[in-house]
Amino acid sequence: LNKQENTLQASTLKIPLRLWGFVLIVILYGICEGTLGSYGAVFLKNQGFSIKTAAVGLALFWGGLAFGRIVFGLLSARFKMKGITLLSALLIVFMFYLIPMSTVENWSLLGMALAGILMSSLFPSSVNWATQENTSQAIMVSGLMVASLQFGTGISTNFLGFLSAIYPLALLFKWMGLIAFGMVGLMWYMQKKSKSKS
Repeated sequence: LNKQENTLQASTLKIPLRLWGFVLIVILYGICEGTLGSYGAVFLKNQGFSIKTAAVGLALFWGGLAFGRIVFGLLSARFKMKGITLLSALLIVFMFYLIPMSTVENWSLLGMALAGILMSSLFPSSVNWATQENTSQAIMVSGLMVASLQFGTGISTNFLGFLSAIYPLALLFKWMGLIAFGMVGLMWYMQKKSKSKS
């Protein structure tokens, strides 16, 4: 009996290989969210906008993120959202290139709000998707997803702070577009091999 219990505990603690894919997706997402959430206001200020405009831009990003998650939560109860989530992730790639290109205040603010809305579905969708594929390990999945988000945010916060002393933030934002593109590619691959259809 003890041997069976030990085997069960070992299998419970073992992290499935596919779950590492979700971990990586969320880390990449965390890097993207942390970039705009931590450096969005600094970037807008460096673009020549006022401190007030920079603060509004950051508020619009977080407001768009919160609003989008509410809408996503309501819609996900009735519709399959994986396609929308993948499309949103793809549009985020373009946002990292379009926002630095804008020199018009209203367009920059709109870009920050839109980026927040587009990002809103990515984290909850990843948590839901990973949990559906690992229902017997739901608590572990939730913990890993939150930790991955925080890890990704920490990476962007620390490394961008270091790199911004060497490179302009506008260029670093474009580099983040490559990170977002990697996230899209991994999401597409995971969806192609997915066990869950919702």
